[in-house]
Amino acid sequence: MGKTKALLISQFKRIGRDSVLIILMVYPFMLTLIGRYLVPVIQKATLSSTFNLAEHYHALMIFFVVMNPVLYGDIIGLMLLDEREDNTLSAIRVLPIKMSHYILAKSALFVFLSTISGMFITWLINLYDVPITASFLINFIASLGIPFGMLLINSLASNKVEGFAAMKGTAFMLILPVIALYIPYPYNNICGVVPAFWPAMAIAAYFDKFAAAMSVWAYLTVGIVYISIISIILYKKVMGRILL
Repeated sequence: MGKTKALLISQFKRIGRDSVLIILMVYPFMLTLIGRYLVPVIQKATLSSTFNLAEHYHALMIFFVVMNPVLYGDIIGLMLLDEREDNTLSAIRVLPIKMSHYILAKSALFVFLSTISGMFITWLINLYDVPITASFLINFIASLGIPFGMLLINSLASNKVEGFAAMKGTAFMLILPVIALYIPYPYNNICGVVPAFWPAMAIAAYFDKFAAAMSVWAYLTVGIVYISIISIILYKKVMGRILL
């Protein structure tokens, strides 16, 4: 346990040495502050027009909730690639720590950070009055996509250069759940290939902002099962690369 803790502490030191990772860590808060003060200005400016921004607050809420874990997934995905390049993972293999435990601990740490920071962002953006319990559940389920993001990047890339390209190529995961809100059922289920789709639909159903095909809990349950299955598949693929 002590060795795992020491390795995780080293992760934050690695972030501090990489300006890109630092930007990714603070970017959600920067964007949230912009949204906090810009959204009301746009809303007031469009009151006299046929477009009412308030009718799309749920889409903005979903974007901000999804953005946080997606970026955290990118961060630990790039960190894992960095460790692969530095042969840190090879060193871990000779320690009395299972690679699965190390990756699980790393993921759990960032799921926790994403959930707490996501709750803060949900409160700060102030688009809806979200009870603390609902805020926790919404952000926790959305944060379960972090291991998926980490493993997806590592299944597509072998180094950080390729990792940045993969990160850009998978940026659609940020916007696809929002687009799905405006696609009629059942065609919007095509967007379900993106893990963030399921917590996004649960959020929309919670705020009763569209004709939900399932209940909030059904969306969350399907999301957990789907994210778990594809994460396990990606994990086996990534471990196959690491253990070569």
